Amino acid sequence: MSTRPAPHRSRRAGSTTFAAGAAGALALAGAGAAVADPPTDNVRTYEQEAIGLDAASLIAPPETEGPFKVIVAGTTGYQFRTDLDSGGDFALTRFAAGAQFRAKLAERISLGVELGYRFERYSFGGDVFPGLGSGFRPWRDIHTVSLGIVPTFALDDRWTLSAGFIGQAAGEAQADVDDSTSLGGLVGVAYRVSDTLILGGGVAIVSPIEDDVKVFPTFLVEWKINEQLRVASRGGPTNVLGGGVELVYQPQSALEFAFGARWEYNRFRLTEDGSVPKGIGEVEGLPLWLRASWWPTDRIRLDLLGGVTVAGEMKLSDRDGGVLASSDFDPAPFVGLYLIWSF
Repeated sequence: MSTRPAPHRSRRAGSTTFAAGAAGALALAGAGAAVADPPTDNVRTYEQEAIGLDAASLIAPPETEGPFKVIVAGTTGYQFRTDLDSGGDFALTRFAAGAQFRAKLAERISLGVELGYRFERYSFGGDVFPGLGSGFRPWRDIHTVSLGIVPTFALDDRWTLSAGFIGQAAGEAQADVDDSTSLGGLVGVAYRVSDTLILGGGVAIVSPIEDDVKVFPTFLVEWKINEQLRVASRGGPTNVLGGGVELVYQPQSALEFAFGARWEYNRFRLTEDGSVPKGIGEVEGLPLWLRASWWPTDRIRLDLLGGVTVAGEMKLSDRDGGVLASSDFDPAPFVGLYLIWSF
């Protein structure tokens, strides 16, 4: 006979939940953008992810000589309904906002800061994880707040070294933030091979929610093949396009097209009032996308994105990380719209 874990409704006094924490993160992002001084160039780059952060931008050499640079962005997206191999199906709606700050502290020292917030609403149908009961619904709304603070040191005219803090809190609205937090560090190097090629790499070492320490490799490649074609692995604000690499074609200054891919990994805490009290959800997959971008002004970019997530897997664990159920899911088409503002 299949069983469903009983809800557990106790809560520690004074605990912080995502309902308050997410609003605070968005307020901080807005405050940082308001005091920023405008840089002297138009930023057009693409990104690499480590627990929701643009790790490639954090280890990349500074792009300008200006004292401060800011990029802010917002996005909305929808992943169409797709079937789980174990039964049932799901669709996913996403909203996100993020900001990147880069400040020059000294002649050879700069500081990169990223702050991001992402909201995801899962809509399940049918018998999801049928071994846990008929009509089982593992979770609904997931909030993710990410922060990275990474100084970069120019060792000479070609080499840079970056090392700093990264962290993420992810969970349902009533999940305790302290039980939903993953903390770690990022270290990486970058080498300017020529005026048209920058290569780099590093590792993010993270302690995920109720799991062993994980090492996520990250890489940086900025290769200008010719005036219209380039390969790029960094690109703007936290939690907007995520990580990965793109082949970019730019036929004119205000228009470009790209094909990209990345590996996506999300692990988050569930509420103690849910079907699996203080359980853990996990979703991973490989999104592939086509992107069209347009600059109506030098500092504003609009992106339209369409693609499909393949090799997807969904997993549900108890509060200690013991796996209760898991399932692969079919290729899932998605679309997204992005607004990015640099100044």
